[in-house]
Amino acid sequence: MKKNLLSYAVVATVLLVFIANLISPLRVYSHFENRYLTGMPKLSFNLILNNQFSLDYEKYVNDQFFLRDHWITLKSFIENGMLKQENNDIYFGKDRFLFEKMISFSNQLEKNARYMDEFLEKYKDYPISVVIPLSSYMVYQDKLPKHAPNVNQYEWLKQYEKIWPIIDTHKALLDADQQVYYRNDHHWTLEGAYLAYHKIMTELNMQPKQWEALDVKKTDHFLGTYFSKGKPWRANPDQLKYINPEILSYQIGRKTWTSLIDESKLLTFDKYSAFLHGNHGFASITVNQSENPTRLLVIKDSFANSLVPFLVDHYDVIDVIDLRGFSGSIESVINANDYNHIVFLHSFSQFSTDSSIAKLRY
Repeated sequence: MKKNLLSYAVVATVLLVFIANLISPLRVYSHFENRYLTGMPKLSFNLILNNQFSLDYEKYVNDQFFLRDHWITLKSFIENGMLKQENNDIYFGKDRFLFEKMISFSNQLEKNARYMDEFLEKYKDYPISVVIPLSSYMVYQDKLPKHAPNVNQYEWLKQYEKIWPIIDTHKALLDADQQVYYRNDHHWTLEGAYLAYHKIMTELNMQPKQWEALDVKKTDHFLGTYFSKGKPWRANPDQLKYINPEILSYQIGRKTWTSLIDESKLLTFDKYSAFLHGNHGFASITVNQSENPTRLLVIKDSFANSLVPFLVDHYDVIDVIDLRGFSGSIESVINANDYNHIVFLHSFSQFSTDSSIAKLRY
């Protein structure tokens, strides 16, 4: 009798969860995890044939699971009690630093490397620089949990140093005295972004602005993407710093601002989205009006968002493309503008997994 009751209880629980999943509204964005969630994949014969539909559907079910946020928190609490050193592919390091778990390179990495080869060959007569910041664990390896396996991103990148116009920012970050990556987020801090900016300007034979001359502002209690994903039971919030240099205009589509910082975002959980008002397919910054303006094109992911404000001291116009939301043609943009320089800036983590890098070909 007891076995029957237990069986009925299990079946009823599964049924209730199934019904809850069916009637729960589709969630587009998770503030808890600070990312967009997978929607219902489109059904097609080709997707079924190559097994892509089942993979996409599995991601959809995982992302849209009933009370997903609470299950993540419960899982973190239990694993913390078991003294586990990771959760949801996030390592819990020393001094409450959180790190990305990357134990192998994705298949997309080699594809994206080929796309970069094609891009650089196609525009070989243009002044281009490639900047690929590494993940924070490559700088703070002494803070990783003992015996935590992770791939050597720098070793991979070094093999392209002779064939790509790479500006190596890693050594500057590695030798820094200050904190150059957030504890709870995958981005570099403003100090880290500044060191990368300083290196880029030096490589381009331009004089970088001194840190002491900057009007640095700050806000407290920043918990970023690693915190949202790993959900540690305890965290040490970061301080987010930013600069907001004077510009004439910042245009995204039909909207125009006179500031590169959306200060309203500093009051939300996703404070990093204050930089450049978040990620947008195409944006244009006008710093100065000139008959022969100096122009810079930045093809970027979110790592560039905190670095771009440093660049306004060196160019009259800065165009910014984020391939993830860009629906135009890179070729058309480059051909229509007489750019003094093009900077491709993507974090290694993003470059190794992002299929939108293929848009470099068009």
